[in-house]
Amino acid sequence: MRYHRVRSPVLFRAAARTVLLYWCVLSLTFALLRLAPGDPATFLLAPGATAADAARLRSELGLDRPIAVQYARWLSATLRGDLGASFVERRPVAATLADALPVSLALGTTSLLLSFAIGITIGLTQAARRGSLRDRALTGLSVILAASPAYWLGLGAIACFTYLASSLSMPMWMRLPAVGMSTPGAELHGLAHLADLARHSILPVSLLAAIGAAGVARYVRTSALDAIDADWMRTARAKGLAEHTVLRRHLLANLRAPIVTLFALSLPGTVAGSVFVETIFGWPGMGRLMVTSIVARDYPVVLGCAAAYAAVVIVANLAAEWLLPWADPRVAT
Repeated sequence: MRYHRVRSPVLFRAAARTVLLYWCVLSLTFALLRLAPGDPATFLLAPGATAADAARLRSELGLDRPIAVQYARWLSATLRGDLGASFVERRPVAATLADALPVSLALGTTSLLLSFAIGITIGLTQAARRGSLRDRALTGLSVILAASPAYWLGLGAIACFTYLASSLSMPMWMRLPAVGMSTPGAELHGLAHLADLARHSILPVSLLAAIGAAGVARYVRTSALDAIDADWMRTARAKGLAEHTVLRRHLLANLRAPIVTLFALSLPGTVAGSVFVETIFGWPGMGRLMVTSIVARDYPVVLGCAAAYAAVVIVANLAAEWLLPWADPRVAT
């Protein structure tokens, strides 16, 4: 009971800071969009449109009003849950986000879980065999993956597993599709559709998982090396426990707090996805939607994407703060 009485004011202040931070992020995004060069009307009108056509379109979109008036109208609508309509597609922003969000969630969540499962395993293996040839090889590989641009790795994967595999007449199951989420022109249903989707997911999911696992492995290795020679680890070994048991039950349990923090920081990527990966592989997710909307000066969609990103980041940080006492009981004392 004392723990809940102590934590409640802290959580209340965190929630208040969250609301203020959310408002600041969206307001700053609104201001930056309006101050950025470029007129949305020039992207929406036909090349032969007149100045009168441009003025009429600005009035229709509400862009002829003072910025203060536009901000007040946008803030009022947002508080009512109305994100407005896309300038380009003329459909509700909520519907546009509803189409893109599941794509990024599926791509990001799958790659995130794989990256942590693989990264934690590799990081613990490196820490247990630090200084060995395996440790040096895995360190070099993780540095290369973490430092390489995602678009370069994506293009390289397409060149190897799509074009090169086809030119070498490799079996069909080894020729991985490069673009899209499904085979063009194929009307598949049920398990056949899921199998086709899984096949198209191999390259983008593997790419994101490999990049994420490289960062997680380096983080876990560094954290594990700080604790692997501690007194409590030597005590566990002195009791006759096997090394894998010591690593799993004692070391990994001690690493729960930093891993939870890292997971919370990585979680927003499940929504944002990878702009380059979604663009290269033609996945219509949030990252690709954000870029195309910025280029087209589609203010409502950009603000809607920013609202979704900010919400996920803030919720992830709050979740990490609430989970830290479970990951490390010393935080609650």
